[in-house]
Amino acid sequence: MQTFTTALANLDKFAYIGGFSGSSGVPAGRATWILRRQRRVYAEPAAFNKKVKCCSRIGSVEGPGTKTFSDALTKIGINNVYFESPEPPRVLTGAGA
Repeated sequence: MQTFTTALANLDKFAYIGGFSGSSGVPAGRATWILRRQRRVYAEPAAFNKKVKCCSRIGSVEGPGTKTFSDALTKIGINNVYFESPEPPRVLTGAGA
């Protein structure tokens, strides 16, 4: 979550935001709350997509929070890449490594 908190508050300095190992910090069911909290950042999806590239990587054993957040971003029009490793996320194997 620190990555997103820092980068979203400083979009003049960051063009890429990458979250790894459960980094979204969004418990299942809280994605909509997070998006409302950061609504000024996501208010104009087309402008955000032009300016920032987002990706998230997580291990399948870490729970649904990051996937939930990725799905919520997609639903409001924010482009993002999500990859779930079949192993713990620190094992960089397969697609997205």
